[in-house]
Formats: sequence, C-alpha cells, structure tokens
Amino acid sequence: TRDLKYAREVAYPYFKEQIDFWEDYLIFKDGKYYSLNDANTEVEYWLGKDYMPKGQDHINCLTSVASLRILLKAALDISKELSVDECRREKWEHMLKYRDYAYQEENGEVYFAGNEGAGPGWSVLWFTCLGDEFGPYKNPEKYKIAKRSFEKVHQKLYDHPNCFTVTYAAAARLGQNPDKII
Repeated sequence: TRDLKYAREVAYPYFKEQIDFWEDYLIFKDGKYYSLNDANTEVEYWLGKDYMPKGQDHINCLTSVASLRILLKAALDISKELSVDECRREKWEHMLKYRDYAYQEENGEVYFAGNEGAGPGWSVLWFTCLGDEFGPYKNPEKYKIAKRSFEKVHQKLYDHPNCFTVTYAAAARLGQNPDKII
C-alpha cells in the first residue's frame, strides 16, 4: 500500500518477529542455510507432541524457502524506506543469498523438489503462487524450472481434493495453455 505509518507500526514489526524466528532456527552449513524438521504437508499434531511420522522431517521445504525469501525482500525494502535496522540488513541479505531451493535432476532435466532429497511434488504449486519471487522476465531460469516442475506433476493436481484451489492459478501464472487449464 506504500503506507509508511502502517509499515512502521504493523507490517514491519510483524516481519521482524518472523525473521527473528528464522535467524534462530536456520542452520548455516556448507555455504547454505537449512531448515530441519520442516514439513511440506500437514503433520498430525493431534496424535501427540512427539508424533513425527516418517517422511515429515523434511529439510528446506519449498514453501518455507519461498516464503522466507519473499519475507526477507519485503523487510529489506521496508527497512530502507523507513531508514531503520541498517545493522540487520547485511544478515538478511546473506540469508537471502544463501537460502536457495531444493532441486532434483532427472534425465538431464532440473526440477524444483518439494524438499531436499525429494522429487517434484504438489508443493511446486504454492511456490509458484507466492508473490514476486520470479517470473519469465525477472528470473527466466527459475521460471523455466518452475514451469517444468509444474508440468511434471500437474495432471494429478487438477483432481487432488486439497490442491485444486491453487492449481488453476499456478497454471495461469506459469503460462500454461488456457485450454489445458479450463
């Protein structure tokens, strides 16, 4: 909205609280930030506080990475606009630079993986719908990877009871043929 009063009093403090969490939670190792025990999908918390089903202890989930990258970009922009927290910007820029997505290569083609060590999955949908991370002109290489990833998993997504709400928007955002979308 470009409302600096709202940014100063509401949005920016909220963003900083989220970044405080990520600064404490992420592990920097081998030139990259990692989030451990992440979950691409729902974890059945109602089964008890110690319940962690096999396969739910993901590393660097696509949705977490994309969300944090968008959050960091917003916080950096607002921080500059408000002339605050200059001392934190270097850390945020470092996190942005070294917090990259998980990839998978299959038959010479590169795809976004749902998380480290996984293949492309439905989570590519959430990623493609998350704001201004990339596009055909902003980051053409990652846009191609997202498009390829979506095309690999899209057919099962159109009928998925939990994904249909974003499947069509993601398809449009990735420039899919309108006849396929409808």
